[in-house]
Amino acid sequence: MTPDSPPLVSIIIPLYNAEETIDSCLQSCLGQTYKNLEIIVIDDGSSDNSRAIVQGFDHAYPQIRTFRQNRGGVTEARNYGMRKATGQYLFFMDADDDLPAQSLEVLVERAVETQADITAGTTLHLTEKRELIARMNYIPFSTLSGEEWLTTIRKTWQGHLWGLLFRKSLFEHPLLCPLSLKIGEDLLQVTQLAMRSHLVAMTPQTVYHYIKRETSAINSRQFPSDIRQGDEILFVETMLHLQKKASTRRMRTECRLLSLFAVLNLPSSGYRSKLLHHFRTLYLSYLLTDRHLIKTLWNISPRLHIGMILDCIK
Repeated sequence: MTPDSPPLVSIIIPLYNAEETIDSCLQSCLGQTYKNLEIIVIDDGSSDNSRAIVQGFDHAYPQIRTFRQNRGGVTEARNYGMRKATGQYLFFMDADDDLPAQSLEVLVERAVETQADITAGTTLHLTEKRELIARMNYIPFSTLSGEEWLTTIRKTWQGHLWGLLFRKSLFEHPLLCPLSLKIGEDLLQVTQLAMRSHLVAMTPQTVYHYIKRETSAINSRQFPSDIRQGDEILFVETMLHLQKKASTRRMRTECRLLSLFAVLNLPSSGYRSKLLHHFRTLYLSYLLTDRHLIKTLWNISPRLHIGMILDCIK
């Protein structure tokens, strides 16, 4: 990266009823040491004062652009933002989180240095009073292939879009993610982005503040059990579809494993049993050829591994 031609970064922020947090979110974006930014806010049909707050920023700062859509959910809002983005890189964040001042400078420098398609750093999980809950980082590495990154996602279960810097060209073809999905939508999309990536780079520096708030969307998901189970089933079926599109055996395996873990976490039901039986059948069919699947399941749980074999040969 040369000083006279820094790449443009588009920060995309879905917004829904975040009047108490959107000010600090946008202030942290404006306070970045990296200045070649556009900040795109998609108001997803907010009914509180969020829209008025963002419009005030829009009028005062030319790098902020705001748009409004009828309530469509976070995936549709992000898709809208990507269509409006003009940057070479995309960075997603939630309206109730914020950024350390050097986040994007650190990520862009690392991305340009390595020519990575995805660049990741450390996230601090904080309370509203800024007390540290956890330090969320990936398995330490310098750079990984997209295939290796997919394994890292599965091992850490950190399948989120926010806090990562993506080369925009990764999104040239639409990602498979049902708009109705409210559980696991980030993981589905990150899985596909990993499958499309040639190189993923890591920096140990903190680049994102994930704020645990009682009013945040993740803490207010009180879905009826049938809706929640329906979303979990949709997630599993979509992930199973993705494994068919994977370009390598290891990627197919990782998609199967992500699906399997989701199945194991489903509420007890007839459908769960049906899916689990499907997995056991798949497991037997790949028993002699998919060493990565066998080794991974053995490392995670010998009991599960042996149980699947016995269940298949009964």
